[in-house]
Amino acid sequence: MRMVCLWLLGMLGLLFTSCEHKELCYDHSHLAEVEVIFDWKNAPEADPESMRLYLFPVDGGEMIPFEFAGKQGGTFKIQPGRYRAICVNNDTESILYRHFDSYDSFEAYVTDAAMQLRSISLPRAEATAGQRAGNSPSLLYSDHLEEVEFFNKRGKQSFTMYPASMICHYTVEIRHVENREYLPEGNIFSTLSSMSGGWFMSQDQPTGEMVVLSFDLASAKDNSLFGDFYTFGYPAGSKEPQQLVIYVIMSDGKKYYYTFDVTNQIHDAKDPKEVHIVIDTLPLPMPITNGSGFDLTVDDWETVYIDLPM
Repeated sequence: MRMVCLWLLGMLGLLFTSCEHKELCYDHSHLAEVEVIFDWKNAPEADPESMRLYLFPVDGGEMIPFEFAGKQGGTFKIQPGRYRAICVNNDTESILYRHFDSYDSFEAYVTDAAMQLRSISLPRAEATAGQRAGNSPSLLYSDHLEEVEFFNKRGKQSFTMYPASMICHYTVEIRHVENREYLPEGNIFSTLSSMSGGWFMSQDQPTGEMVVLSFDLASAKDNSLFGDFYTFGYPAGSKEPQQLVIYVIMSDGKKYYYTFDVTNQIHDAKDPKEVHIVIDTLPLPMPITNGSGFDLTVDDWETVYIDLPM
């Protein structure tokens, strides 16, 4: 009787083990073999290190990601069915992604930035206290498909996506910088407010989140400064002004920030993807000393508002 009971227990254990194994098994014979091809006719200059493909089941279910080395594409296996698709380059250091559960709300957004110059916190432009400080976005290339269907059949299926640039290229030129020789290297910081903090991947438009973007200014010829950075543009329908702020710490430790309303230059640009902002004069003050008494804690920031000609 003892042997019979042991045999029954062993058979029940095997049965339960078999059932559990079936739930975990995946029948790869029913998967569709698919090749995605990335055609770069819309962005011939692009050369990403790798690509990522996100597939969203039309009939419900979790998003399925695939990653491919290089920019040409590759082959993957997936359950037959109808999907929505989004592809992006996968070498975007200053861009993150969120809302993975929905094709319609899937979003790229800029990473957080530190509003500091030489470890000193920077004041905000007027009416921007609620805007997140963000880094300028990396180059972003993407395409999306409202529907693509994969079938369970012999042989490999293929479909093509056409990535294009999703970002805007901004340049800033600051001419006639007075007393430039008294501004030490590394003592300048720049921001542009009320810009979009993200991009709706399936809608090809900026998100409504407004951020303060930071970017570098470098010395150029003839006492001028030049900045070159990327943005997602500004939120559609936004009424907030775009304010360019330049922060400087002069050789005597005096701290100043200059605010320019550049809304018109941005909104009236002939090409919203290529925006050039010009500031004709930056009147840096003559230091009180020759710099021998340099002290970063000497006083608070002094603000200077400069009206630009229409």
